[in-house]
Amino acid sequence: MFNLLFMEVYTQKKIAFFIPIIMLPFFFTLDDVISKGGILSTIIFSFTVGFISYFQTSYSNSNTGETEKLQYRLLLSLPVSRKMLISSKYLMTCIWWLITYIWLIAVLFLLKYVFSIQMNQPILNWEVTFVSFCSAYFMSSLFYPLYYKFGYKIANIIGIMLFVIGSNFAGKIGLLNKDNNFISFIFDYPLVAFSTFTIAFVLITFITSLYIFTKTDY
Repeated sequence: MFNLLFMEVYTQKKIAFFIPIIMLPFFFTLDDVISKGGILSTIIFSFTVGFISYFQTSYSNSNTGETEKLQYRLLLSLPVSRKMLISSKYLMTCIWWLITYIWLIAVLFLLKYVFSIQMNQPILNWEVTFVSFCSAYFMSSLFYPLYYKFGYKIANIIGIMLFVIGSNFAGKIGLLNKDNNFISFIFDYPLVAFSTFTIAFVLITFITSLYIFTKTDY
């Protein structure tokens, strides 16, 4: 398993490690919204961190066409099971999120204390840590079943669309009817609701990815 994880990091395109820096202009545009504080700013910033992590996760699978099939054949020639290959992909989401999170802490620290650029990004907030981790897993878990079924391009397009839709939905959370029991539960326990939904979704997509990968003849 460790060798599979190391291979993911080693074969990752180097540009992916600099995505947090490339995304800085986007963070500047969010600064006014995030500075207002509250659950909305936490959600928006967390989704952004999760999306960067998702981008790194998906980008590590960016081979297309015949090269992709050859990569599968090479992996399947190794003395590892298909379940272990899928498990390593899902576990790497955690590692890519951690790399992203550490990168952003370093970048925001340099902006504030070296270049004297004050930003209101609450990255050291534990709620941001938790929600960004869940959102990274949610988006990556949607990516893998689509990736093994339809390929990288379609899976990545749908992942980007999910980020856009989720961001727009986050801005309209306050308009939801709080009298509804389900909606009321989400407002009262947002972290519990989101984490529970994420765990269930990850398990479902893991089983689906494993089924697709096992049944496909490469």
